[in-house]
Amino acid sequence: MAKIQIKRGLQSNVEKLLLSQGELAVALDTGNLYVGTESGKVHLNPDGGTADEASKLKNAREFSVSGDGTAQPVAFDGTGNVELILSLATMPGLTAGTYSKLTVDGKGRVTGASNIEIADLPSIPASKITGLGTAASQNTGKASGNVVVVESNGKIADSLIPSLAISETFEADSEAAMLALSCQKGDICIRTDENKSYILSGDGASILANWKWLRTPDCKVLSVNGKTGAVTLSAADVGAEPLIKNAGVKETPVDADSVAIADSAASNATKRLTFTALKAYLKNYFDGLYNKYVHPTYTQKASGLYKVTVDGTGHVSAAAAVAKADITALGIPAQDTVYTLPQATASTLGGVKVGSGLVSEAGVVSIGDIDGGTF
Repeated sequence: MAKIQIKRGLQSNVEKLLLSQGELAVALDTGNLYVGTESGKVHLNPDGGTADEASKLKNAREFSVSGDGTAQPVAFDGTGNVELILSLATMPGLTAGTYSKLTVDGKGRVTGASNIEIADLPSIPASKITGLGTAASQNTGKASGNVVVVESNGKIADSLIPSLAISETFEADSEAAMLALSCQKGDICIRTDENKSYILSGDGASILANWKWLRTPDCKVLSVNGKTGAVTLSAADVGAEPLIKNAGVKETPVDADSVAIADSAASNATKRLTFTALKAYLKNYFDGLYNKYVHPTYTQKASGLYKVTVDGTGHVSAAAAVAKADITALGIPAQDTVYTLPQATASTLGGVKVGSGLVSEAGVVSIGDIDGGTF
């Protein structure tokens, strides 16, 4: 195994010893070690010397916190930063939560917490509160300037509302039933016995003259396809076929099946097209489009580097192996077709020669002995 020997000698010769920057030397009789610097040699291991810097305390110490907050002791020997995890002291009688009233001591700690109650609020005149609106400063009642309050039935008293402000709808099955209604001016009565509607135009629902007939346009249509009332017709009601989107689904058509088409040659009249005719038409159509192409055949070649010939349809019609003459014919010098290992540099990968001090054996390069000499 190769060995490295640094410069060595006796302590008596150290005074005249000259070292290059970074070069090491040792006094064999004392064990003192030296290194060369810009200003000369430096003694690396003085006996009982004072270190320029300390990376670690000889005796480790502990940091901790107590009082209003606590932190567990953490050892510190100077080799790294110390992180103390501080926990605030728990205040007796306090529970975590959201509160609207707090008690704080001289240190800024919350010592008491509760929610504001009505008793905590001072009396505030309405004139000092914004956003209440004008109604908040008025009294309730029925006099001018008062705010009206609904009665026990949930309604405002009739005496406070104009008679035409209320319009309700009633039903009656006879004239007598209509005259017996408890109605006000503007109310409407639907007479189910004669399909007419009346409006009360004056005070007194028991007076027939006060009820005015609400006339509607005369309708001559009495029924539709035998149906009366709100009529909804289906295709079957008028002898029509149902919409295709509402028809049943058939997954596999057969030759006897048909589809409806609009015949453009007959003013778009609806015609029936059989599945047999549709298949025959599509076959002729697509045969004319896609069954004309015949792919040419060429000589098969194994994989390799070829010169190729391409015909007018874009197919490779011929191929010949590439020779060195084909490459030089492109203008590449013949000598450039032979690879020469370049000399290795700091930026170029290449070959190197094995110099003195290095040993090459079985393809492995190793360092021989290195001797720094004596002094």
